[in-house]
Amino acid sequence: MGRTAAKALSVLGWPASRARGRAVPDPSALRILAHVGGFLPRLRGGAEVSLARTLRELTARGHHVRVVVDDPEATTGVVEGLEVTAAPSRRDLRAAYRWADVAVTQLDARNRAVRYAAFARRPIVHFVHTSGSDLHTHSPPDLRVFAADWRAESGSSQPLSIVLHPLIDAARYRVTRGDAVTLVNLSREKGAELFYELAARLPEQRFLGVRGGWGPQIVPTELPPNVEIAETTPDMRVVYGETRVLVLPSAHELHPRVPLEAACSGIPTVATPLEGVREAMGSAALYADGADLDAWVAHLRRLADPEFFAVRSRVAQQRFAEYARATAGELDVLERHLVRLASAGEGCALGRE
Repeated sequence: MGRTAAKALSVLGWPASRARGRAVPDPSALRILAHVGGFLPRLRGGAEVSLARTLRELTARGHHVRVVVDDPEATTGVVEGLEVTAAPSRRDLRAAYRWADVAVTQLDARNRAVRYAAFARRPIVHFVHTSGSDLHTHSPPDLRVFAADWRAESGSSQPLSIVLHPLIDAARYRVTRGDAVTLVNLSREKGAELFYELAARLPEQRFLGVRGGWGPQIVPTELPPNVEIAETTPDMRVVYGETRVLVLPSAHELHPRVPLEAACSGIPTVATPLEGVREAMGSAALYADGADLDAWVAHLRRLADPEFFAVRSRVAQQRFAEYARATAGELDVLERHLVRLASAGEGCALGRE
């Protein structure tokens, strides 16, 4: 919302001039640089999908966005509506930072981005997408953006931080359900081994394993006859159109988007009771400890009952509606902070090495 952003300087009380005589950027048309380690389509994890959606929304609001990717095998060109440059030279990367009013980063590129932002005297925003060491940077950014409330509350002593939960447009995911028990991402961290054990215990049910966008994928040479494997896809409607129940036996989750995407279509989720999953799904998911195979089997057998499934399907749809309402204004908050930082110009980057 360009008009929303244009009001941000006065609303937040920030000065309308920048240090060292630089012109004040147009708050309705900021120049935003995203500096990341990997990006779509080569790397398609939840963090990459969520950042791309955020950047597209900012573009739709009138801002100018460029993405630079450290990975030399990444795609250069227009990627899902965004201008992307892979493995720029140091000279080109410095020029990109000078072009920007504000820079954003995440995951593996975060420390390099902080250094370049300091050198170019540009404010830097760090998106935190994991529950692990992704939080830490060599020097503090000007703003941290957490993907979950619980991580923001437990993981940062920095006073300037906000929460932007994953942006999920129901129209991009809503489908007519299928009949499979589905796991998205066949890595060990996402619970691939338990997935195959479930398939062995429930030979009467169809199982669908979808190769993930990151991490080594576990696919046995000989699959059980009731298991199918699908490739990574940019259109998750293909996956959800085959799915009746989603399983999420993850070891780590900050705030998973897949069960919420599935909930748009009334697809219930059975998951490990991680803080991030509980924040995302609340009581709309059924929970089982990752080591308790019997509990997983019991949940899936109950969901095979049409009446019980109908109840859990409605609960999933209601949960997504609640989530959409609760997070509706978060992008506006991020936009106002980007305007604020851009107007201040150098932010906390002053004096950093």
